[in-house]
Amino acid sequence: MQIPANAPPAAAYGSGITDINLPKQTTPAQEPEKKPEGDTVQLSPYAKVKQLKEQGTSASVIAARLGMNVKTVESYLGTPTAAAATTSQPIKPAQEAIQNTAVKAQEATPAKK
Repeated sequence: MQIPANAPPAAAYGSGITDINLPKQTTPAQEPEKKPEGDTVQLSPYAKVKQLKEQGTSASVIAARLGMNVKTVESYLGTPTAAAATTSQPIKPAQEAIQNTAVKAQEATPAKK
């Protein structure tokens, strides 16, 4: 079959018979994003931590809400974290003997000039 030269383009007829019974697809109307009126300020993580603490929120809850490590929150708040033991351990007699021997050996060796 030959298409007459004066026939309208194929796009004018749609994409064929298959489109006849299909419902039109619509997208749900989306509400425009509400923007706050006036100027807005975004708080820094430090300011957010301080604000939540002033409201009585614990460091662990603040960390969970803001997606931060508890140690980071505690450092912002100036809260001391669990520190390593600062007291020295008692020296065992064997270790003391080794240290004394090393000190005596250094004292006995004459310094080179």
